[in-house]
Amino acid sequence: MPALATIHTCDAKADSHNSDPTEDVSLYLPSALAHTPSHPRALPSSCLEVLVVPCNVCLHEMEWELPNAQASDALAELCDGLCLRSYLYIDKDCFQHGQRHNTRSRGIINHTVVKIAAAALKYCAACLAIKGLAPALDKVGWEDAYPLLASKDIRAMGKADPSLLDQWQEEVWLPLEEMERVNRFFNYKAAEWGRHALAVCSTDTYNDRATAEGRRAYAAEQALMYSVMSRQAAHLWLHVPTFVALGYGLIVLEDVETTEKGENNAEDKE
Repeated sequence: MPALATIHTCDAKADSHNSDPTEDVSLYLPSALAHTPSHPRALPSSCLEVLVVPCNVCLHEMEWELPNAQASDALAELCDGLCLRSYLYIDKDCFQHGQRHNTRSRGIINHTVVKIAAAALKYCAACLAIKGLAPALDKVGWEDAYPLLASKDIRAMGKADPSLLDQWQEEVWLPLEEMERVNRFFNYKAAEWGRHALAVCSTDTYNDRATAEGRRAYAAEQALMYSVMSRQAAHLWLHVPTFVALGYGLIVLEDVETTEKGENNAEDKE
């Protein structure tokens, strides 16, 4: 941009007595120049007339891709951070007991909060750049994809939508119901094949003794197979209701540990 030469000259004259760090030097990207007329203090007053010089549209188009990608990445980081913070609070309430564990959990949560704040600042900066570039490129509808966020909006993002809560609750209880149905099915099939085995023993339909023995053995094998599958499923899903209750806060970990100790003591006595 030809105008940048004049802007840098004005900056050099205005800051001749000040030596700013290199990282504080303004880059004057197209979005920054578009913001300056509404913020005259961003540049020396002698340079304000330069800002009305239009910038090359290709430069605006190239920079447009940058804040869009930054806003998308920052928004994803923000959502991930909020989800992680919510999980850490649940973990702290349910599983972390004692000063040492609580202090460690608090440190992790504080670190996550810092990352959330950094992602929010990154997102807001990208949105401001998009807002400055949109008029020059005649872009519309960007407010729907990347709305400007305030602190209250970020706090609200951490709160789950009631409709989503109902959906999540349904997704939790449906597997529990399916587990119960699978277990009932295995038990039903085991009992059914057991009745078939007994029916073969008590009937005189088969004149051939070998055929009757084969049918009885097959029925007994099927009954045993379904019985084993039922026991394996019950063993694998034994603690699932407890985990669900912990997630809903219906019980605490201390209650689970006390119950398990009581069961172990009872087994030892037996």
